Amino acid sequence: MTNYLRFSLSGVFNSFKIPTFKTYHKTFLAPTRTHILGFLTNISRGSEKDYYDLLNQDIQVSVVIKSLLGETKDLWTFKSLKDSNHGRNVIRRVKNYRAKYIIYLKISAEEIFENLLTNLKNPQRIPSLGMDDEIVNITDVKKRNLSEVKEKRIDSVIPYKKDQDEFLDFNVQSDLKSNSIIIYPQDYLIHKSFKTEWKQNNVRGIRKPIDPIYIREFYNCTIELKEKIRVYKDKEKDTNLLFY
Repeated sequence: MTNYLRFSLSGVFNSFKIPTFKTYHKTFLAPTRTHILGFLTNISRGSEKDYYDLLNQDIQVSVVIKSLLGETKDLWTFKSLKDSNHGRNVIRRVKNYRAKYIIYLKISAEEIFENLLTNLKNPQRIPSLGMDDEIVNITDVKKRNLSEVKEKRIDSVIPYKKDQDEFLDFNVQSDLKSNSIIIYPQDYLIHKSFKTEWKQNNVRGIRKPIDPIYIREFYNCTIELKEKIRVYKDKEKDTNLLFY
């Protein structure tokens, strides 16, 4: 039996580093599957091994960017093996400012669902999303019944594979009179999980990203595909979702 779980996360500053940027930490607009399952492992007082085990479970995510006031930047100093600059480097990091996300989980295992539901309502650690100090507030934790329908409008981050032509042709509509920011669709290649090697005493060795997929992020605009596709609808919020 498949269970659906919905909850909201909001913070002041949150960042989700895009791996392809090395010297400049650009951020995704929303947390990806690996970020969300890391967050869930943390509030469940799990270990690093628990995190990678959770990544291998049949858990899919869907994320709606509910609000975003903009972005800010800071400078991060870290130690380096290079001799220049006294062995220290400085990187500029981009962070999302005042973001709120509605996150949905699609979970097959009943025990995992119940554990995550319990820990979302009563976190075992201070909840943070992104970096350790990027604390978030958890609200609206609910079990949901989602219906499958065919729609053109997509409200969540859109996952797709390179050969899925139905996602390549779409319309974008925005309210140009709005005072809030508008971020038009931007696509990234991400990975849903990692293949890891483990040594004695659960010490992690090499890890490699696996399960690549593209995502399309946007904010404060409406995405409509040319043709209707099968989506999941949260009728309470009139939201059309895609999971990955």
